[in-house]
Amino acid sequence: MNCILFDGPVREHLFPFTFTRPVAEVRIGIMTIKEKWEAYLNASISFYTEDYLSVKFPMELGEDNIFINGSILPDANLLVKVQSLKSSEVLKKDDTVIAYRSR
Repeated sequence: MNCILFDGPVREHLFPFTFTRPVAEVRIGIMTIKEKWEAYLNASISFYTEDYLSVKFPMELGEDNIFINGSILPDANLLVKVQSLKSSEVLKKDDTVIAYRSR
């Protein structure tokens, strides 16, 4: 399983912080959102972000990819739901996409 954090529509509401980095590179406490996901998943993570940011923050695709909204903080319950996604399945809360799996 390859995990990719994507910038959702909240990115523009977080300017100027997200003008030079993906949403998941914003620090919440002592860790970034990316670091929190890496700790929960015990894996390295890449980004799907704006073209001009993708040079510094590239996306690494694999055979089995899970895209996770970079503005969502992980917890144990969410981790179980994300890891149990089947191919082409989407996890949403109201109109917000939290995660989806592509193969």
